Amino acid sequence: MPTKRILIDATGIVKAPTGLGKFSVYLLRSLFENKELQFSVFVQSEMANSHPLHSFANSNVHLIPVTVPVIGPRREYACYRLRAFINAHDCFHCLSSYLPAFGVRIPSLVTIHDLKYLIYPKFLESRLKAQYYGWVIRKGISRATYVIAVSHATRQDIEHLVGRSENVSVIHEAPTLMSSPAGSLPAILVGKEFFLFVGENRPHKNVSGIIKAYERVLSELGNQCPLIVFAGARYEDMKKQHANKEFLFLDTVSEDTLACLYEHSIALVYPSFYEGFGLPILEAMAMGTPVITSNCSSMPEVAGDAALFVDPRNVSQIADAMISLVQNKDTRKELVSAGKSRVRQFSWDTAARQTIELYETIL
Repeated sequence: MPTKRILIDATGIVKAPTGLGKFSVYLLRSLFENKELQFSVFVQSEMANSHPLHSFANSNVHLIPVTVPVIGPRREYACYRLRAFINAHDCFHCLSSYLPAFGVRIPSLVTIHDLKYLIYPKFLESRLKAQYYGWVIRKGISRATYVIAVSHATRQDIEHLVGRSENVSVIHEAPTLMSSPAGSLPAILVGKEFFLFVGENRPHKNVSGIIKAYERVLSELGNQCPLIVFAGARYEDMKKQHANKEFLFLDTVSEDTLACLYEHSIALVYPSFYEGFGLPILEAMAMGTPVITSNCSSMPEVAGDAALFVDPRNVSQIADAMISLVQNKDTRKELVSAGKSRVRQFSWDTAARQTIELYETIL
């Protein structure tokens, strides 16, 4: 029987570190352990030769450089031009949420990471862009042979917002950081206590709520209040508004530096309004960091009983949780222990095995 050929769209891996990029690299590394399938992988032609993905290539893994935008009409056009190559395979798996709307004639899978643009279209700067994002995601979910949701919460969103409930499987993500960081803290943080937020400054991340809560913590604790650190992109305006010593905006940092930030922080403060999964929750737990997160969306599913939960719209609750972790080291130790136990329930090998089972079902 001929070896089945799987084509995977990994064009979501771009130069700047992103959650989608992390997910793609770690899942692919585990998928490629299967030697009974042949994998072709679309990667961006601008990907550096030093990228870890190149080290995964072997006799059953072939990287195909292409120029395909992550999202937008030009992506649709680029994928349509590649339709003959796509359809020469036995199965096509799009690792981003954007399965091409046209031209795919073989069995297909799409991994849906979240439906935030359907739930909160106002979070996009343009109404036209919101309509396009909504259309392309709905189209992909409707056309795919199988849909992979990264959480049960996302699966429920798919059913409620798109109306699809059949052939939708939940495959959880897993942590992407090692437990022994090789990096070092930024000099400004050495010897200091701090809270940590990881992620871009986008409306659903509730950064303004975190800042309001922190200002209450600062008012109550005074000189005993730790700093608060934001690690991610899109903080230019925030830097101008909060140019003082209590707020530190680090932009996007290396994996090693991020691991150090987790390891040395009092807690990850992650009260998002909405997450398809919430990977920083697992990253923090893997690094032995207590977690404060939201009591809604996917976050309770990911955190289990190993976090302090707050209503993301209640600034007082967020502030009280932060104060409690400053003042109660026993609570922090309990959360660290519970987090290390919780994170062991998530594995990239398990995610890869479940994905391959779907390939086999389709083929």
